This record gives sequence, C-alpha cells and structure tokens, in this order.
Amino acid sequence: MRKFFFLALALACAHAALWGWEWTDEASAARIQLKKKSKSQISPTPDTVPKPIAPAMDGQVPNGTGMSAGRPPADSHAMFPDTHAIGISAETETSTADTQAVDTAPPVVPDTQPYSARTGSRFYHRRALPHSPQLGAKGVFAAADTVELSQSYEACPICFRTKITEDDFELEEAIANQVSGIVEFRYRKLDDEAVAARLNRLGAPMTKILDRKHLEFFFTPLRSSLEKNAISAGNGYIYYTSGLLNIMDDDEEVAAVLAHEISHAEFRHVLQDFKLSQKLTIITAIAGAIINKSGNIGGIFQVLQDYAAQLVMNGFSRQFELEADAGGRWILETLGHDTHAMRRVLLKLDDLYEDREARAVIFQSHPEESDRIKAFDQTLVFNKFITGDTVSVRLKFQRPRVVGWFKERSVPALYASLMNETDSPFLVSDLQATYQAIDMPAVKVEVSPGSLYIPEKSYGQIKILVIAKNELSRRPRSLDLTCEMKPLNEPPTPKGKKKEKKEPARFSFHFDLSDDTGP
Repeated sequence: MRKFFFLALALACAHAALWGWEWTDEASAARIQLKKKSKSQISPTPDTVPKPIAPAMDGQVPNGTGMSAGRPPADSHAMFPDTHAIGISAETETSTADTQAVDTAPPVVPDTQPYSARTGSRFYHRRALPHSPQLGAKGVFAAADTVELSQSYEACPICFRTKITEDDFELEEAIANQVSGIVEFRYRKLDDEAVAARLNRLGAPMTKILDRKHLEFFFTPLRSSLEKNAISAGNGYIYYTSGLLNIMDDDEEVAAVLAHEISHAEFRHVLQDFKLSQKLTIITAIAGAIINKSGNIGGIFQVLQDYAAQLVMNGFSRQFELEADAGGRWILETLGHDTHAMRRVLLKLDDLYEDREARAVIFQSHPEESDRIKAFDQTLVFNKFITGDTVSVRLKFQRPRVVGWFKERSVPALYASLMNETDSPFLVSDLQATYQAIDMPAVKVEVSPGSLYIPEKSYGQIKILVIAKNELSRRPRSLDLTCEMKPLNEPPTPKGKKKEKKEPARFSFHFDLSDDTGP
C-alpha cells in the first residue's frame, strides 16, 4: 500500500513540473511576441510621420497608448507600474518627434492682472480666490499691481492674510480682556471720580513718549484696602488698588508705580509671558481662531482664562519686573519726575514682607526689593536720538541684566528702538553692535532679535546684550550699531525691462555715551 502511495505522489510531481514548464514557455513566447509588436507599432522610423492621436472620450484611453488626450504622461511607468514585467519599459516611451506632434494643448498664458476691485467698494482682492469680484460684473475692473489700488482701496483681510507673529494685536487684546475680567471680578472697581482723575492726570503724559503711540491706556482704581498691588493687564489696561494708594505719600510715588506698570505694556510683557508659558502649537491655534473666528473657541478661551488667573495670582517673572523697573526709571527721568520716589516705594514694599518665608511662597519668581533697588540704582538713562529720512534710532537706557545658572553675574543690557520713517514696510536684518566701556576695550555684542519686521511709520524694539564671564557694570563710552534694511513693497518692474537685483541698504549709527554721568 505504501508503494502505491509514493508512486502516485511521483506521478503528480512530474505532471506539475511539466505543466509549469509549458506555462513558462507560453509566457516567454507571449512576452517576445509583444516586444516585437511594440517595436513595430510604437517606435516610428525617421521616415515615418506619426499621426495625431484623437482626443479620448470621458473614461477612455486613446489608442491604447496610456496617454491623456494629446499629451504624454511625465512617466509612463507611473500609469502602468507592471510594464517592466512584460519587458516593454524602454520601448514604449515616445520620441521627441512624437511628443511634438502629439502635443496639441494650448500654451498657458500667465495672468498679468491678478487683482480686482469693484468701483465704490472698500477692498481690492486677489482674482484667484472665489469670493473676489469677477470680471464682467458691473463696476469690476482688473489691475496688474497693488500700487495704484492701495491709493483708493484697502487690502482685503481674507486675500492678504499675514502670518501670526509676536506683533499680533488681536492675540494680545484677547489675553488682556481675560486678565481684565478676572481682575475686575476679584477686586471690583472703585467708584471715585477724584481718584480716577488723579491716575489719568499722572499717567496720561507718560503714554505720549512711548513707542506704542497707537495704544489707548485705561487707568482704573480698584476697591481693596487690604491688598497693596498694581496690575498691568496688557494692551493699556492699568489697575491700581486703593490699598496701595493709601500708603503713597505724594503724587511722585503714585507716578513711580504708574511708570512701572506702563513699562509692562510698552514691552508687551503679557504677550511675551503667555508665549513662554504655552506651546507653539497652542499659540498658533489660539491666534488663528481669534483672527479667523474659527476653531474650538470654548477650549481656546479656557486656556486664556487659566493663564489670566495664573498671572493675577503670581505676577510677572523676575526678569520682566526688573525690566519694567528700568523702563519706569526711563519714563520718570524723561518727564522730569523724582526718581527717588521709586526707591521709596520699593523700600515700603520691602518692609511690608518681614516674614521672608511667607514671601518666598507667594512670590517665588519675584526679585527681592533690595535686589530691585540695586538694579534700579545701576540703570542709566540715555535718550539718545539719531534721526534719518529712512530709519531713526532712539537709545533709551542701560540696565544690569542678571545671567548665569550656578553663579549669577550682572552684565549690561541696552534698549533701543528703530523707527521706520518711510511709507513702506521694512525687513531689518544683520543687526550688529560694538560696545565700549570706559575701562574696557570695544567688543562685539549680541543684538536681539537678529532681524525684525517693521511696518510703515512704525517701530521695532531691540536689546543689545553684553556677554561677559565676570561681573560687569562698567560705564559705557560708545555704541556702534549697524543693520541692513530692505523694503518689502517695491514698485513693479515695467514690462520689457529686466528686474534689477538690489542689495539691501546698510545703515550705521554711532552713539557717544561718555558724557552721561548717570545717577
């Protein structure tokens, strides 16, 4: 029985091998025949003029060539990935003569008038977007550029959306609204017109000398005799508790606190602190939803509310508080106020917290008032101006900046503003600075940020940071600042004229600081 089983198995294997050989042989023959046929039908001889291929109907491929109507595909293997299996990959590609004869599609004509507007409307648009006014409608016309359009129309905010940057006003406004709402709910407003008038009388002149001249400030007294605090909620919302007002001796001390809080708004500390505390993806989603009025609004504003509550409870970081102290000194000296009033206020706050352990729990990130007084005394106010037709520079002040993780040290940080005096936005790049003190040689220093965008008739703030390994609080002698500025809205090149590549304009500024005696 076992012999019959092995005999049957051997016959089955022999039959399978024979059948497989016959199948392989038939496949090889078919492949060779198809190869010869493709050479004779597809590859024309030089004397042969190929006939144009008729356009295919919907859902059909003309003449079985694997081409769209009148145009060969960029890669025939992409359409038929199995052509290598039958050996016709090289032979099925058409020649240059075939392509020229077969290509019957009209050439693409570039649109020389990509913008449109409607007579009497407010905006001009990009014609490529569906919502833009279409030619043929009443009062609609096209334009080649936006130079002349901008004289009579505004840019459509949908067609010309900009990227979310640190300069975004809507995001800062949304944060400030949440902070203000929590502050006013927690403290309640003080209904006293005399106190409100006093705050406005002292604070209004300070806002006139700021770089953020477009920002409107609101000075609001709060009803809280126990808490002695002042709060800058961002975007010009300043709050002053009645408890802090009650310990101020005179207007100079009240003005010193206002100058400090206004500096928080000038340096946009609320926006900077929020960005430092949130992930970049969350910031992008929040900013996009605020501007586009889309997204999960409930979840987004929950993030803003959580941050606002944290800011009201904990305040700003140590570096932001020291920066606002220096900015406050700059405001007070510029307007002729008594800078010693700020020292008196800091001393009063220092005496309020005799229990250092309790203070450490409540103000973990805040500097000691004694450290703030030391840094305040070392702040130098310059107010140096260099004006120009294109760009102007104002060097404001120098403050000591605490750096280092294991061993803290104090190094100078200078604050300046670049003003764009033209009617076109500029991109400022390659910022370089050289700093020299009275008892040290000139050294190249870091400028932050290294590049920035400045809108027309606007400003940009920069910090000049002196890097040193040891304690450095020397008096400055000079500062040299250079930068490149490139206009972003250049007029279009006339037709027929080759566009010239213009190099960015280079500007240099020299500040003599040796005549500043400081405090």
